[in-house]
Amino acid sequence: MAMQSAGIWYFDEEGNPNFDNPVIREMAPILKEIHEHDLALPVDYYSAEAVGAITSGEVAAVNSAIWYSPTIRSAEDQEGLWAYTNVPQLETVEEATPYTNLGGASWYVLADSPNQELAIDLLDTQFAGNVEFYQDILIENGAVGTYIPAQEGEAYEYEDPFFNGEQIYKDFSEWGNNIPAVDYGTHTTTAAESFQAVLQDYIEGNTTLDEMIQQAEDYYLSQVGQ
Repeated sequence: MAMQSAGIWYFDEEGNPNFDNPVIREMAPILKEIHEHDLALPVDYYSAEAVGAITSGEVAAVNSAIWYSPTIRSAEDQEGLWAYTNVPQLETVEEATPYTNLGGASWYVLADSPNQELAIDLLDTQFAGNVEFYQDILIENGAVGTYIPAQEGEAYEYEDPFFNGEQIYKDFSEWGNNIPAVDYGTHTTTAAESFQAVLQDYIEGNTTLDEMIQQAEDYYLSQVGQ
């Protein structure tokens, strides 16, 4: 999320590893400090334990996207106790903004699909043309789409009582239009896994920041066969 907020990614414009970048160098020490002061709950983000920690009030905040709001709302006894805001803006990165992305989805039509034309027509008329469809999935599922013409509908004016009457969908959609673009390439998952493989040793003080970055790049290159 921090890299996306600055328009910087794991790779440069040629697709080569860009692991030694200013965002990693600012964020890694912050993550280490969070660990050292027991400020984060070390659980799997999608696990029942993590959801329970949020809905029970064990944790006071969560860094996530708009699609996570239904999970927070499931704790009905916490209505009015939650608020939301932008992500913190990086201090040492010139390109930094307070806008970012987490997750999302894309639709693909396979070239050898037996119903290729029908599938393309569905995407064209429903996902790239049906404004009302986006109103429905927003209200029912908390799904904020990136189809700009759909971001001015009635659903986006909804004043959510759980969040003290704030127009959460309108705010998130406006923020979304300001997110810096990055090229995810074809190996983003592998790059993220590379840092996950070595970050713990750095956080626990077993390696330096320079060593951690180099280890992550070495791990990545070994996984993609370079």
